[in-house]
Amino acid sequence: MTRYNPKMLLSLLLALVMVVTMLPMTALAAEETELTDTQTETVCMEAGCEHELEESTEAATSDEYLTESDTVVADVPAEEETPTEMLSESTEAGTEEAVPPSADDTIASSWELQSDGTLLITGYIEPFYSPEEQPWQDVRESITSLRFNLADGIEFYDICFWLDGCANLTSAAIPASVGQISPDNFTDCSALQTLTYGGVDVLSEITADYDGHEDEITLMTSSNCGVTRCTCTGSCVYGYRNYRVAPESNNYHIMTVYCATCGMTDGIIVSGNHSYGSNGCCTLCGYYNSAYDTTICYHTSTTTQWLTSCRWQEVCSNCGAVVSSGTSHGPYTYGSWTYCSLSQHRRSYTCSYGDSGTYYEYGSHLLTTKYEQCDSTQHSVRSYCSTCGSYVGSTVYANHSFTYSEWTPYNETQHQRTGSCSDCSYTASDFGEHTDTDGDGRCDDCGYEMTWFSVTVPASLTMTVSKYGEVYTADNAAIVNNSTGAIAVTSVTVSTENGWTLVPYSTNMAKTKVDSKLIGFMLNGAQSALSGSTETLNLISLWSIPQGSSLPLAYDAVVSALSVPVSEQVLTVVFVLEWAAQ
Repeated sequence: MTRYNPKMLLSLLLALVMVVTMLPMTALAAEETELTDTQTETVCMEAGCEHELEESTEAATSDEYLTESDTVVADVPAEEETPTEMLSESTEAGTEEAVPPSADDTIASSWELQSDGTLLITGYIEPFYSPEEQPWQDVRESITSLRFNLADGIEFYDICFWLDGCANLTSAAIPASVGQISPDNFTDCSALQTLTYGGVDVLSEITADYDGHEDEITLMTSSNCGVTRCTCTGSCVYGYRNYRVAPESNNYHIMTVYCATCGMTDGIIVSGNHSYGSNGCCTLCGYYNSAYDTTICYHTSTTTQWLTSCRWQEVCSNCGAVVSSGTSHGPYTYGSWTYCSLSQHRRSYTCSYGDSGTYYEYGSHLLTTKYEQCDSTQHSVRSYCSTCGSYVGSTVYANHSFTYSEWTPYNETQHQRTGSCSDCSYTASDFGEHTDTDGDGRCDDCGYEMTWFSVTVPASLTMTVSKYGEVYTADNAAIVNNSTGAIAVTSVTVSTENGWTLVPYSTNMAKTKVDSKLIGFMLNGAQSALSGSTETLNLISLWSIPQGSSLPLAYDAVVSALSVPVSEQVLTVVFVLEWAAQ
């Protein structure tokens, strides 16, 4: 439940209240009695009148500099009068203030619930601010209608909270001396069938302009017209429309409050005094006042005069009196957004015409998380507002979160991959050893074709010697190349064992002594040529063995005669194997 309290027009409308809204009461007074000299002098509005100058000065000196969201709109038609609820601010003679009677005079007889369910308001009701404070709280479910019977001069700002809980209310007749009515006043009145305000049927307007669901109304904080359903995203101002004469009183008409920019309304209806033109007709609702006094200037036509680029005054086009004055800043020149606090940034702005001080506009930070490299294991984490270009809050640190690329070969024994932190983009290389678990000759991780040296050499070369000195050798001895490339036998060394002596392979053993233990050796054409215990055979060329191939070993020996058979190791053969030259 809200009370509508327009926040625009400040000093401008305040001055209009003091000048324009008093006129109908002065005019209407002529219907009952002729003005005295004192009364005529009191409401004098001539240009040199001391009263007018005091009032105009007060309005001008209330030159409060406003922020952009509170910009005063100066271009307001002179006939646009202030609603009744603002009349209490006028202290000029000629306008009666609605001064409520004392509590002793009114409380006992201010309301009664009649036998037919009518809540009759007969006196002034003190304002209250919740349904629980209703004077008729205990009987509100018995109320079926609302009526007023008020003495002259009794006025109410609104009827906020009056009808909360009145679920059985079917009709209400509210006088124009109630400054405003709002759909909020009737949200509990589901049985309401008839509603008049100032004698005008307004039920359809109230229900058409208000959906009854307060949680679905969006409050646009950037607007400042006071209409909660306003959809404007910038400065705007409220206004009035749909003026209608209140037939129950010659003093009032009623009108609907709306946003003059987007046209939205909350369904709030207010009452206001007539504003007469030179023909005695209200310029807003058309009501004709036959007692209109044409000898008094009512300032029905005004012009705006700019004293500086921002300061203005409204001057009556007929008599030259200053009706109102004020200040309207803008457009503004804005500075850059700068850090202000943990939650906000701000920027300065000044009136582009230089007729204003410097003010500040505030906004909430729009934070994103920024990461920066710190070291090989961590990065910093900070909140950053891109609007004001500032870091907000403290810095924390977190470990890198790496995403790795595929392994690639690095050298014959290792492969590598690159890790990149998904937060701060820090990069680092990671290394690993080649592995080949499936034996296909390639690294399982990077596909590198691996190199290894693997050769199978016979463990023994057997020989058998007959009693006639004939030597028999194996015919299946070979060196097998299991490496990843061609190899070569670069050296073969023969050494004797168990007391045997190596002699040239060409030695005629028939002439040697029995049991002299002499042996000559030949391997793939390379023969022993010296006498002694060891000899490196002279290889005519390198014995090359391609990858996956083998080298057959054809060997033979000459042995001196033996008196008895022996079975023992005679020689040790050492092969030197290397990668074959490319």
